[in-house]
Amino acid sequence: MLAIRTHLFLVSLLCTILTIGFTPGAYAQDSKSVLVAVVNVQKILTESKVAKNIQDQAQKRKKELQGEFSKLEDTLRDSEKKLLEQRASLSTEEFMKKRDEFEQNLLEARSKAQRERRTLDEALLSATNTIRGEILKVVTKLSEERGYDLVLTRQNIVLVSKSHDITKDVLEAVNKALPKLKLKLS
Repeated sequence: MLAIRTHLFLVSLLCTILTIGFTPGAYAQDSKSVLVAVVNVQKILTESKVAKNIQDQAQKRKKELQGEFSKLEDTLRDSEKKLLEQRASLSTEEFMKKRDEFEQNLLEARSKAQRERRTLDEALLSATNTIRGEILKVVTKLSEERGYDLVLTRQNIVLVSKSHDITKDVLEAVNKALPKLKLKLS
């Protein structure tokens, strides 16, 4: 709901700016036109060198985790099988004790898997925020150099002239300033 309101606000803001900038004779002659630029942040977050580097690291870690958890699943499956085979030879108390130990191991394995997934998700979010911060620095610098009054994200624009799109320039600057970033898996 908030995203829709934000989107509607940005569209109405853009319409107001365009109306002010292009309505002839409606305002005093000393009013200046607004210099607008557009940047495709999503494209940079997927196509920049640093974004690809982060995705490669994340995929590598996912494969490592899959291998670890696959071995753990095999171990748990074997433990369960042995426990079921021993059921007839164990007293009820011994069986219940071993079953409880197995269930505890199972819960710990699930908890570890959730922790590892959460750690990876948090690392990806942190890396994405770092990239966004670099994008903002680059856009700010370009705005100052080129005199942009307003820079909008491409995701909020329906149609824009290619001459207003600075995505390529921002992408090149981000690639130069931040080619790699280590995924922080703590």
